[in-house]
Amino acid sequence: PGGATELPLTLGIPSRSEDPHARLALVGALSALGAERVSVTVDDALASVAPPPERRRLQRGLALRARRGEPVRPRPAAWVGGQTAAERSARIDEAMLRLGLDHAAGLHRRLAALLAANPFCSAVPYGLGFDVDPNRVLGAKTYFACEWADIATGLLGGRLADDLGLAGVEAFELLAASGRADRQRSRWLLEVSFELPADP
Repeated sequence: PGGATELPLTLGIPSRSEDPHARLALVGALSALGAERVSVTVDDALASVAPPPERRRLQRGLALRARRGEPVRPRPAAWVGGQTAAERSARIDEAMLRLGLDHAAGLHRRLAALLAANPFCSAVPYGLGFDVDPNRVLGAKTYFACEWADIATGLLGGRLADDLGLAGVEAFELLAASGRADRQRSRWLLEVSFELPADP
């Protein structure tokens, strides 16, 4: 009571015979949520990064954020296709630029380059979402799968934390340690997402 309350909900939109890429369903959902003005351009940007429909049962995602006293804010998303991490990252970059998210695209390039800097730890971009309101795109969200949790959290807690002014990064060490609890290093335990606002 008295504090800010928020409810996040994420839905997967499946492929249908009449809409194999789920593009009609996504545009319809965004329009119904009041974002009709940007629905088609956002869908076009997501379609530019998405893998072919046969690769995924759920073609699109739609995250909703509900806060007391505010309209529901949708965040449409798609899986990212491509043969290499560099190709996927370039597709994400181009999709952001299509929507005028120049600052977010530049930040994504920096993050992707930093995560790829260690030759012993792959970081693969796999998802892209856009934060929208009725009239414009407010920012983007990118998702990475990281091969080794301890290496990736070390990168996130070092130079990147300094560059972005992140606080509380000491908790990353606890996260990495939990992945080593059984003394066997398991790959691909860590996924990381970044909120990239349109306004710096």
